[in-house]
Amino acid sequence: MTIKTWEAYTLYNRDLPDTTLMIYHIWRIKGWTDTGFQYMGEYINNDGTYHVDKSNIPVTMAGGVWEPADNYKFQLWDYFAYEYFNGFYFQGDASLLLAGDGLTLGVSLQGWDQRSLGEEVGGEFNTCFGGGMLDLSWKGFTLSSAYTIVDRSHRVVNPWAVSFRFNSMIEEDFDHAGEEAFSVGFEYDFSELGIDGFSTSAYFCNGDTPATGPGASPSQ
Repeated sequence: MTIKTWEAYTLYNRDLPDTTLMIYHIWRIKGWTDTGFQYMGEYINNDGTYHVDKSNIPVTMAGGVWEPADNYKFQLWDYFAYEYFNGFYFQGDASLLLAGDGLTLGVSLQGWDQRSLGEEVGGEFNTCFGGGMLDLSWKGFTLSSAYTIVDRSHRVVNPWAVSFRFNSMIEEDFDHAGEEAFSVGFEYDFSELGIDGFSTSAYFCNGDTPATGPGASPSQ
């Protein structure tokens, strides 16, 4: 099994202070177990989670990352899947030193708005999600907690990439319509003991979905 790979054109610009602007145009993808590249729509239908009525669905992604200081980072992205959907993503991260011995509080917020467009080859939908995360770090230890919630009208559509939701956990993305998810986590970085490149972590996440209505589905 290999990582997912994309065929794309990429353009970066770093002329503005503390800012990186990026644009990607992606037209084919190779999945974890694939031996060759497929058009984006072909990959969706072969994977089976979603279905579209068109095989060639290129995607253009444009965004920017602004880091005004070492402990602040903000990013905005627009995802345009031709004749499929448009998505807008925001994330802000900040870290605050609480004590001189390195005790640090991290705060992150994220939001996503997604709407079908054009021929609506994946059907008509309109959805969004939001989330927040806190983490406390000290001498290699990190304790974290995150909360995410999805709009009740439709699940989040994420057919190609690893999910960017704070509560995405390997096999479960907690992305169903109306789903609320809460997680806690623990990490330890062994570089504090002189062992570079080795860390361990454990997470628990619980998702709760509506029991009735159009977004009803089993909780995760």
